Amino acid sequence: MVLTDVGRTLALGAAAVAGLLDGLGLSGLLVVAFVVGGLSVFFDVAYQVSVVRLVTPDQLVRGNSALEGSRSAAQIGGPALGGALVSLLSAPIAAASGALFFALSFLSIRRIVMAVRQAVTPDGMQGRAAATITFVGMGLTPLGSLLGGFLAAEWGLRTSLLVTAAGMMSSPVLMALSPLARLGRELPAPGGGRGRV
Repeated sequence: MVLTDVGRTLALGAAAVAGLLDGLGLSGLLVVAFVVGGLSVFFDVAYQVSVVRLVTPDQLVRGNSALEGSRSAAQIGGPALGGALVSLLSAPIAAASGALFFALSFLSIRRIVMAVRQAVTPDGMQGRAAATITFVGMGLTPLGSLLGGFLAAEWGLRTSLLVTAAGMMSSPVLMALSPLARLGRELPAPGGGRGRV
C-alpha cells in the first residue's frame, strides 16, 4: 500500500512538473491517469483486505468504520477544497458543501457491508473477493457518469445534484429492508456460526 502511494505521488508529481513546463500533452495525461488508476486498484484491494489481518472478527465493524471515516474525509474534503480554490467560492459556501457531502458519505452503509463480507469470506479468498467487488463497482462508474451527464443536461445541475444526494440518502433505507438488517449485532462466520459486532 505504501509503494502504491509512492508510485501515485511520483506519477502525479511528474504530471505537475510537466504541466508547469508546458510539456504535458493529452498522451502524457492519459499515461499518468492509467498509472494512477492501476496503482489505485492494487491499493484498494489491499486496503479492504488489510483490516481483516489487523483486527479480531468482533472488531470488524469498528475497524471498517474508522477506515471509512478517514477515507470519506479525504475523498470529500479534498475535492471540496480543490473546487473551492478553482471556482473561488466563498469559504462559508465551500465549507457547507463539504460538510453536506461528508455527512452523506458518513451515512453510507459501505463499512457495514464490507464488515459482513470480510466476516463470511475465508482468509485465503479475501483478496479475490475484494478485487471482484472493486472490479464490478469500477465497471459501473462509466454508466454512472453517463447518467449524471444525462440528468444534468435534462434537469439542470442543481436538480441533478439534489437527486444524487437523495439517492445517497436512500442507502440506509435499503439496508434496513435488506437481509443484513436482520443480523442484529452479530456477524455471520464462515463456518455458519456468528461473531459479536
